Amino acid sequence: MSKRIPIFIGLLFLALFVWLSLTPFPPVRYVFSRIDNIFYDIQIKLHLWMHPQKAQGPVIIVDIDDESLKKYGRWPWSRSLMGQLVDQLKQLGVVVVATDMMFSEPESNIVSTILDTLNTKKLATPVLTTALNQLLPDFDQDAIFAHSMAGTDVILGMVFLPSSQTGGLLAPPLLTLSPQQARELSLLSGDGFIGDIPVLQQAAKGTGFLNIVPDIDGIVRRAPVVMRYQDKVYPSLALAAAQRYLLMNNLELVTPYYGDTVRLEGIKFGNYTIPTDEKGQVLIPFIGNSFTFPFISADKILSGQMASSNEFAGKLAIIGTSATGIGDLKPTSLTKIFPGVEIQASIVNGILTHYFPYRPAWATGAELVCTVLIGLLAAIIFPYLGPVMVAVLIASLPIVFTIFWMIEEWIWYTTANISFFGFHHHTHK
Repeated sequence: MSKRIPIFIGLLFLALFVWLSLTPFPPVRYVFSRIDNIFYDIQIKLHLWMHPQKAQGPVIIVDIDDESLKKYGRWPWSRSLMGQLVDQLKQLGVVVVATDMMFSEPESNIVSTILDTLNTKKLATPVLTTALNQLLPDFDQDAIFAHSMAGTDVILGMVFLPSSQTGGLLAPPLLTLSPQQARELSLLSGDGFIGDIPVLQQAAKGTGFLNIVPDIDGIVRRAPVVMRYQDKVYPSLALAAAQRYLLMNNLELVTPYYGDTVRLEGIKFGNYTIPTDEKGQVLIPFIGNSFTFPFISADKILSGQMASSNEFAGKLAIIGTSATGIGDLKPTSLTKIFPGVEIQASIVNGILTHYFPYRPAWATGAELVCTVLIGLLAAIIFPYLGPVMVAVLIASLPIVFTIFWMIEEWIWYTTANISFFGFHHHTHK
């Protein structure tokens, strides 16, 4: 039989594959996205297996765990107790405290509640009212927390919403977009927000959003470090905390031109660029499975058990919770149960250590060119091989690519940042 027919069929299949790779048809995009995500999950696990890492940077996690709740009561805690926690961390030498939570509603003042009840039941007397009014400031939990925050660098959390609802106070933005940037950039955006109450927001040294958007399969691989609200750009909690820790106020969007169109490729952070996708997201720079970072129970800090410890000096502490029932646990590439606060810690650590996996803008084009070249070769050569040889070649391709990738990892890790595949590790040596 003429070899032209199988070659033609092979070229036809190649053309179909290229069309499927480029089509915007949602079901096709979903399948390709799932395949990309599976390969990325394998890559990140292999990378951490080949190069196991430890948390050696300044980031620690203060965990409001089950033991803390058992001793100090149910969540949410009183703002005065949160103030005590911040005071203790300051005394231990922590220089920046970030809260993986927000304080969008004022805490009730028990004295004010008593006054309202007495007035409602007409039991208040001038002497009693005067005495209780004098006690009001002593039981203003928000003011107590704000006073503690004023003594150290605290970064609060907030959330952007898909609806136009707003609440609390919105912190000043990182920057304002130019008209062209506002028109052409594809940053994740919010139509509304829930911020912190004014007394706390004004006492804080900064605020960052807590939004994390899972991929289409529900797995968290990426997180935005900047988001847009109206024509303003705001930082994530991790970016705001790192910015305060490094005392860097000037951040810029890296938006090169492609023809007449601008596209976001990163955030210039001093002399370092954080690589992002066009939506302002980074691939989370995991350094290990869950609980890789130091988790210190809030109970141990509040009870003074860590008073003689030197491990807090010069640290950046992120307050979060892994407690049963309220723990912010998310499925990731590494494990199905990963604390949300540790995702924030991973991003802060990535910024401070200059370590980020990233996918360059040219990766998709390079992959398509490689696919076409390999497909052309296969379409021309396979018809001249026997079925057994074709089967062996097809079966061995994943093994060959895995070995090639592992060699690349070794070259990158021991010499320089060389990459032949789509994902790089942007790091500072």
